[in-house]
Amino acid sequence: MGKVKSVFVSFARRDEAAAQSLSEELRHHNFSVSGVVGEFKTDLDWQKAAEAAIRSSDAVIVLFASDTPPTKYQELEWSVILESHWADPKKLLIPVLIGDVKLPSFVARFQALCLAEASGSWSPVIQALQAQAAEPKPMTPKDTAQLRESLKNVETFAHTIKKEKNAW
Repeated sequence: MGKVKSVFVSFARRDEAAAQSLSEELRHHNFSVSGVVGEFKTDLDWQKAAEAAIRSSDAVIVLFASDTPPTKYQELEWSVILESHWADPKKLLIPVLIGDVKLPSFVARFQALCLAEASGSWSPVIQALQAQAAEPKPMTPKDTAQLRESLKNVETFAHTIKKEKNAW
């Protein structure tokens, strides 16, 4: 993979402060950042804009700061993130766990970064992005099948919580 220049940050609304802090740090290190609060509207325009931003980014960071169920907006983002990675396996996907959070199964095959708290240093994330000059290991058909199964699990989970009210 070439040098990472653009990063999409996926996060839950309740983790807005952490996402803003990370985005500021990424910009400080000359990364172009999308996915921040206020950038997209929560309607069809949001969905199209988010999909375009994810697909055009060099890397995607998915923040996990709590084990609460995802919203429908997160489910949509996660589906696009996985599809985008399948279409371009060189696209870097970094799950970032903040605190005592479990890694969701749909990103289990990716190397996650674990941070004690969001108010700490974001240097492990910056270092991971800056170190991505080597070619990634090519995906095998088995890897692709596992990723598709993970996406299917995300979609199944989304359908089970669809009737519940989700706060964005």
